[in-house]
Amino acid sequence: MRLTTDNPQSNCDTALNLFYGEDNEVMVRGGGPAPDYPDITLYAYIRKIIEAHKAEIPVDCSDDDLDDTLYERLFDGPGEIEGLIATLYTAGWAFAELRHRLKEYEDAEESGRLIVVPCKPGDTVYRITGPHGRKRVVPREVLCVTYAGGDDWWITSTACDELGKTVFLSEQAAEEALSKMKNGGSK
Repeated sequence: MRLTTDNPQSNCDTALNLFYGEDNEVMVRGGGPAPDYPDITLYAYIRKIIEAHKAEIPVDCSDDDLDDTLYERLFDGPGEIEGLIATLYTAGWAFAELRHRLKEYEDAEESGRLIVVPCKPGDTVYRITGPHGRKRVVPREVLCVTYAGGDDWWITSTACDELGKTVFLSEQAAEEALSKMKNGGSK
C-alpha cells in the first residue's frame, strides 16, 4: 500500500504527508489560516507558532537566520518552548526529506522501474569453482552486486560471476548446477 500522496483523503494520509517539498521549500499541509487552511512554508508555520507562544526567537529575519537560530535552540531541550519549536522545525524538514525519498521509491515501484537486488554485500553466495573434473561448491561473501540488464546480475566475491551460472544464492542451487555439469551439462 502506497504511503505518499499529494491528495490525502484521510487523517492518516494527511499525517503521513503533512510535511512535503515543493520548489525547494518544505511545506506544511493545511498550516495556513482558517477558513481555507492553505499549505504554507515551514518557515511561515514556525513563525506563526513563535508568535502564538511569544517565544524568544526573532521572526523578523531571513529564513537563513531563522534556521541558524532554531539550530541553536535545539540545545534548549523540551523544557523550553523555544526548544520545542526548534524540535518541531527540525522534525518537519527531516520528515519532508524522508517523504521525498519514499515517494521516489514508491513512484519507481508503481511505474515498474524498481529493481529488487537479489543479494547485498555481506551476504553469502555459493560459487562453483575449480578445474574441470574437480569442481566444487564454496561459500563466498558478496563484495559487490552489479545489474547488467534483463535478468542478468554480476556478483563479485573473489571473482565477478554471473548469477545463476557460476554463482548461486543457495548452496542447494549451486550443488544442483554442479551435478548437472558433472552429468554432461555445461562445463
